[in-house]
Order: sequence, then C-alpha cells, then structure tokens
Amino acid sequence: MNGLIRDNGGRRFALFALLAMAVSGIFGAAMIGITRGHAVFPLDDSYIHFQYARRLAQGHLFEYTDRGGFSTGSTSILYPLLLSPFFVIGVKGAAIIPVAFAFGVFCFCMTAYLIYLSGRIIAHERVGMLAALLFLLNGHLAWSHLSGMETGLFGLLLAAGMYYIVRWWVERRGGQVGLAFFFLMLAALTRPEGFIILITALIYILPRAWGIHGSRSLKLVLSLLPFAIYMLLVRLATGGFSTSGVVAKSIWSAPYYTAWERLARLADNFAYIFAGYYGNLSNNYFPDWAFFPMFPTGALYPFMIFPPGFLLLSVLGAAVSGARERANGQFGPTLLMALCLLAGLASVTISEVVPVHFFRYLVPFQSFFLVLASLGLYESAKFFEAHSARVFRIAGWIFSLLLLPSLIYWAYIYGENCNDIFQQHRRMSWWIKDNTPPDAVIGVTDTGVIGYFSERRVYDFVGLTTPNQARHWRQGFGSAYERLEHLADDQLPDYIVTFPFVWAENNLLGQPLYNATLQKNMTTMSNDFVIYRQDWSFIRKGELPLNPPEGMILSDQLDVADLAQEAAHRFVAREAAERPTGWKFPNPRNFVFLAESGGRLIADGGRDLTESQIFTVRLAPGAPARLIARVEAERSALAEVFINGERAGNLEAADEKKGEWQEPFLDIPASLIREEQCQIRIVHHPESRAPFHVYHYWIYQAK
Repeated sequence: MNGLIRDNGGRRFALFALLAMAVSGIFGAAMIGITRGHAVFPLDDSYIHFQYARRLAQGHLFEYTDRGGFSTGSTSILYPLLLSPFFVIGVKGAAIIPVAFAFGVFCFCMTAYLIYLSGRIIAHERVGMLAALLFLLNGHLAWSHLSGMETGLFGLLLAAGMYYIVRWWVERRGGQVGLAFFFLMLAALTRPEGFIILITALIYILPRAWGIHGSRSLKLVLSLLPFAIYMLLVRLATGGFSTSGVVAKSIWSAPYYTAWERLARLADNFAYIFAGYYGNLSNNYFPDWAFFPMFPTGALYPFMIFPPGFLLLSVLGAAVSGARERANGQFGPTLLMALCLLAGLASVTISEVVPVHFFRYLVPFQSFFLVLASLGLYESAKFFEAHSARVFRIAGWIFSLLLLPSLIYWAYIYGENCNDIFQQHRRMSWWIKDNTPPDAVIGVTDTGVIGYFSERRVYDFVGLTTPNQARHWRQGFGSAYERLEHLADDQLPDYIVTFPFVWAENNLLGQPLYNATLQKNMTTMSNDFVIYRQDWSFIRKGELPLNPPEGMILSDQLDVADLAQEAAHRFVAREAAERPTGWKFPNPRNFVFLAESGGRLIADGGRDLTESQIFTVRLAPGAPARLIARVEAERSALAEVFINGERAGNLEAADEKKGEWQEPFLDIPASLIREEQCQIRIVHHPESRAPFHVYHYWIYQAK
C-alpha cells in the first residue's frame, strides 16, 4: 500500500492534464465561436470577483467601488486575493478572462488527479481511475469549473484536504494531517460551506489524531482561526456575522417566512438536490427543445450520469466500505467522505437559489460523490467473483463513453451562456462607459459586469456589493427606496440598469435610454436589460402630510418600510392567515409608490395592512391628538385604530381615489392618551373591501 502511495502516478497525471486541456479546449472554442471572437464568462457573478481583485490591487480592502466602504459581496475571500497579483502586474479589462479560464483548467485537472489518488488508496487503482474519468468527462462539471467562479478552487481544496486525510489514515504521519487541515482551512476561506466541512472533518479526525500524535493534534483546531478572524472583521464592519450573500440569499434571512415555511423551503431544496440533481426527475433546468432532433437533451445529459443509479451506488459504496473499515476496528475515511458530502449538501440547502446556474453550488462536493459511486460499482462487481475486474472495467468504459456527448451539449450551453452575457451585460457596460459622465453613479440589480467594465461607481440594490443594503432589498422595494432617502445627493444613482419586470408596479424607474435586448436567452433573468435616467426631484418630499393640521405640532411619526424608523418604534406587521406564499425577490408585501397630489410629486415606501400593524409613539399625556395615515388603496378600505388596547375609531380610504395619495385622519380624545409611551394598533376591518397600502403615520397634538 505504501509503495502505491509513493508512486507519483506521473503518467496518470499527464493523461488527466491532456484530458482537462482537451475538454477545456472544447468549451473555449464554444465560447469564442458562439460569441464571434470574444472572451466572456457565462455568469455575471464572476465579474464580482474580478472587481474585488482589481480593487485589492489598487489598495482597497474589499471595497467594491469608490467611496463604497467595506463589503462582503465576494462570497470567496481567497479567490480575489489569488487574482489580485495579475492586476498588480498590469492585467486590465477582459485580459483577466484568459487568466481565470486557465486557473479553472488547472483546478479541473488537479481535482481529477486528487480524486484518482484518493480512490486508489481507499480501494483500488481502478476506483480512482473511474472516478477521475467520470469527473473530467462530465460536461456539467466542466461548465462550472470554467465559469470564472470560485467553484473550481473550492472543489480543489476540498479534494486536497480529503486526499491528505486518506493518506494520513494509512501512513499516520503528522505532517499529512496538518496539510489536510491547511487545505480545508483555505477551503473555508473560499466559500462558507467550507467551514462546515472543516468542522465535520475536525470532529471526526481529532480523536484518532489524539491517539496517534497526542496533544500535538490540538494544533489542528487552529485551522478554525482564519475564518473566525474574518467573521470578526465582518462583525466590526457591518454589525453582524452574516455576509451580504447570506443576507441576500439565505432562507434564514427571509423576513416573511413562518417557521413552517422555512422548513418547507429546506425540504424543497432537498428535493431539488436528490430528485433534480442526482435523480434527474425534472427537465426544468434544460431548454425545452432538443439539441439533436432524435432525443431530448435533458434526459440524455443530466447533471450526474445514470440517475438515480449513481446515487444508489454512492450509498452502497459508503455503506459496504464503511462497514469493512468498521470491522477492522474503527470507521475510516470512507465514512468521513460520505459525511462531508452530506454536510456540504446540507449547507447549501439553506440557500434560496440552490438550482441556479445549473446547481453550481453542489459541484465542489462531487469529488466525494464520484469516489463513493465508483466505490459502489467496485463493490457491486465483486458479486461476479473471478470476473469482477472485467465487469468493473467494462461498466467503467460504458459510463465514460456515455459521458462524451455531454461535453458537446454542455459546451454548447456554455457558449450560449457566454454570448447572452456578452450581448446583454457587456454591451450595456460599453454604453454606460460611452454615454454617462465619469462621476455618474449607476444603480444595478446585476452588479458584476457593469461594476467591472463600466468604470463607474455602482449602487447595488440587491446588496451584494453595497454595504448594509441586502436586508432592505430582502424586505422589498419600499425599504430599498427608504434607504435611498438617507443617502447624500451625490450618492444617489444617476442611472438604474435593471430588468424592468423586477420592478413590476414599483413605478420609480425614470426615462429609458437604452435596451440591451436578447432575441433568445438561456442565461439572464429577462430578454430586456434597460438603463434609465433617474430624476430624484421627488425624493424626501413626502416627509410631512399634504395638509398638516393648523394649531398642532408634530409629536411623532413612523415612516413605514424605513427599517431604522420601524425598529425605533417597535413596529410589527401581522399578516392575515390567507396570504400569498412562495418566494419572490424582492417581496411584493413591501413596495414603493410614486404619485402626484396637491401639486406635490411624492414617493414613499409602504406595506400591506392585511391584519394589523402595531407600533409605539411618544406623546404628551392628557392632550388630544390627530393620527394621519398616508395610504393608497385599490378600492375603499377600512381599518380600526386602538390606543393602548382601547378602540379610538376608524381610518377610511375612499373608493374614487384609486392610484392617488390619500391621507385619512382620526382625532383621538385626550382621555385615551394617559401615558407618554402609547401603543397604536391599526387593524384591518373585516368589512373592508380591500387592504390598505400604508406608507406613513403622523401624530399631531395641540400646541
């Protein structure tokens, strides 16, 4: 066994390197051919890493744009750090794309080699060889490694960590387990899921390491330190431990889910993974047409070959090999590999976007999966006793050959994805660079290509690269607009680039100037990608009611959907049991409305009143008050008002003023205001024909 490990496998490595370059050549040719000679990556998110890397080279620590401040939009800490030296030596613009592509090829090749080494140590040369071939010949995995994202780096570090654990399990050398946790530590700095894998491996390995190396094994715990330091930096910079990506995409950060809905979303994600990714029970992730007329592409070229057979083989491989290791005295690396696979998949299920980008979040864990599946085939072949080697070899060749056409299909998808990004986002970035002032601020909902190529300051509405914005976007457009009201005038977006459907009825978008449209689209959210010139003359014009009452002074106010004001007033919105379910982004329960009333153009963010809204205000006890509400209703609407639990009267919106601002008011007698802190509860009346859209509350009292 040790002799096998010492064999450097030079010929195998050369084979994997040639295969990786050949596969990458097919994908590179698809990119250049379909885009007609342009170097482009298939995802907008890739350019977020490039922009952070360029800013690091300029001396700005994770500041995405000038005067933007520290942000956590790059899910990976390590990947931009590795790319930044290329910008230091003079790489500019699209020249980073060949660099990142070559790095993806390197990760693709090295991961395959480490898969091979791990498989042959755990079981046999044939197991490692089959797993590596299934990895290199899978078009879906190639797509992800060549996407310009951190996917390949993350997968390589996980594979390296697991390989050195497998070696250490056999050779028991302290340096090997140290290397294993060094690579897993780097994996945790590449994606947050890596920290879950690191903890899983540490819990599994530490007891055995203590038995072999004694107290020296406690040094392995230090591998947790870099990620902990980064989290402390995030805490100091943002006030919380969640990065913007987690806030923008996590199920736990969704503001409107009930506990049951969160559990349902987790269950949905498990179904996506095991039924969609490993089972291929849905073709929703593929074009509806066939690549060739004679067969449906979604059925022939799934993400993982032979679904769900390989899933069953991976379970068999983990169970049989794990049981054999246990029979020899203790559980071994096979069980750890299975646990790390499950931990990785579970860590992804907390995301709202598991299936996007062809399940790219799952790709880094497939090195574990393919080793286990190949191990399952190896154990199954033993049923044929003397012919087991031949059966395994024949089955391996069949599976490998069946994967070959997938390279063409996924290369075609890759090229089309690259072309979509080029024709839409890249062309838009050129237009911005040529037609906007150098000091313009560009509001975006896709921040990558625009932020990298336009050379303009960007304001990321989604909040990935603009600090402390993601939680406002998750609440909805109303809260996103309210945050704009707190910005200085020179920080407001002069232009907004977005997919128009995203804004729906939130009528804030200005004059359309240019549409980078697609005739067909396999990649982005919409065929239309439009830039609007913004006029913010209406901003902050709605801070007072249309007709403030004479002889009274403003005692308190609540700007609904302004998260800071809502927190200060302990605002709680309770929704009716019968309400829309499902995930929309941003949420339609929180919106912005722009309308003219009384000669004033007013925009305000608001929320639906479907059951009740509760908040506290500060009033002068014993003085009468007037409650004014800024509302908009599709039909006549009625709400009851309670002060400290006592009914005070009704607020009513008229039917004939649909689409206009209304400001119904209620006079509150002094007898109901007995304390300085008063709780106001606004309740949707059961006889109301429609819900209120509530935007602002004011409380006035006599002078």
